[in-house]
Amino acid sequence: MNVKVTIRKKAISKRRHSIYLDFWPPVYNPKTGKPGRREFLGLYTFDNPGTSKDREHNTETMTMAQTIRNRRLYELNQSLVDSKAETQKKGDFLVYFRSLAEERAGRNRGIWISALRYLKKFAGGPLPFSEINEKKIAELREYLESRYLAQNTKATYFIRIRTALKQAFRDGLLKEDINHKITGIREQKTPRMYLNLEELNRLAATPCKDDQLRRAGLFSALTGLKFCDIRKMTWQNVHREGDKYFLEFWKNGISEPEIHPISGQAYEMLGPAGRPGQSVFQDLYKSVYNNSNLSDWLEEAGIKKKISFSGFRHSFAVNQLFLGTDIYTVSKMLGHQDLKSTLVYAKIADELKTLAANRIKLEF
Repeated sequence: MNVKVTIRKKAISKRRHSIYLDFWPPVYNPKTGKPGRREFLGLYTFDNPGTSKDREHNTETMTMAQTIRNRRLYELNQSLVDSKAETQKKGDFLVYFRSLAEERAGRNRGIWISALRYLKKFAGGPLPFSEINEKKIAELREYLESRYLAQNTKATYFIRIRTALKQAFRDGLLKEDINHKITGIREQKTPRMYLNLEELNRLAATPCKDDQLRRAGLFSALTGLKFCDIRKMTWQNVHREGDKYFLEFWKNGISEPEIHPISGQAYEMLGPAGRPGQSVFQDLYKSVYNNSNLSDWLEEAGIKKKISFSGFRHSFAVNQLFLGTDIYTVSKMLGHQDLKSTLVYAKIADELKTLAANRIKLEF
């Protein structure tokens, strides 16, 4: 997969725009030791240049930025060509799989790395492309299915392996598309645990040992945001214009920010505002400690459901649909790419409405 390098601008002070390069997919940053998308060039242009000097500055700056962009594009893609050539030379699927994993970012990259661990355990050494066939991959599937892992985790790992096989065929490393000849590991449908409005109100009125956990959980139930997005949220993402409140996120692969409206009540859950780069919910991590506090909080509120933090997001979706918000709006607020993901909540909401309709009975 070739790296795309795009010149982009970001507004800064004094009516200027800073120039940076946007990489897709993310590339390794030697300073941070992690994949990243941006490289700021220390260059800027003037907005609406009023003098010939400013216009000349802008022209020279963009010419310099284009030169740097072309050099980076060549260096990165030449590196990929060399890496692929080395992979073909070694002929090791494990080496190839790791190269694909390194191209990923965030949580997806972690899943690929975890899948690689099981690939290595299965192979017990190098796994030459010459040994990969339908029988070998069937054995790999059986190996994964025999591991002490959650069913959906097994399915997720095998999906990544099939993706790698498909890409290897496209890259000419495999003579046949084995991916189309094998069946995947069946995923297990897991129930979406959620809290209804009465339970949410009861929970909101109940003290929690960790007030930050309480506010973050209720914020998720009021906005539908995922735990990972809430944990990464800084005050720079939070905005208020009069009586309107919204969050602004920059997502991978888009040039415009994503706007997420929130209610005034959700805004109150954030607490006192901090510095722009400061985390809204500091030291918020998934841990046994937080899970224990969440369990105790639910118990204190008299709620016997086993709810994880993701249950607050599920609660937002179900309650929005139950209260009549159309499914397309809910899907957009949840950030779903496919409406099918939201239909799971629609089915739960319809069942709740049926139960509610049957509660009123007249005696004839």
